[in-house]
Amino acid sequence: MFSRLKDNGTKVLITIDEVKSNKELKKFASYYQLLNRQDHPVALMMAGLPENISELQNEDVMTFLLRDKRIALSSLNLIQI
Repeated sequence: MFSRLKDNGTKVLITIDEVKSNKELKKFASYYQLLNRQDHPVALMMAGLPENISELQNEDVMTFLLRDKRIALSSLNLIQI
């Protein structure tokens, strides 16, 4: 599927919210890393609590996340909502 998308010039963005370290996410991350090595036009955006993101980055199979850009968001201003 990703080869066909690449041939068509289509790019893919995968988003995951509320990430936590578990075996399913580790399995997905290994596959995502393989797609990147094969130069497929796929990007990954994950969101979660800072402690969950840190736990993920410290996993042996997830160290590639340390090279990715991490954006820390501040708390919402309830008055501006």
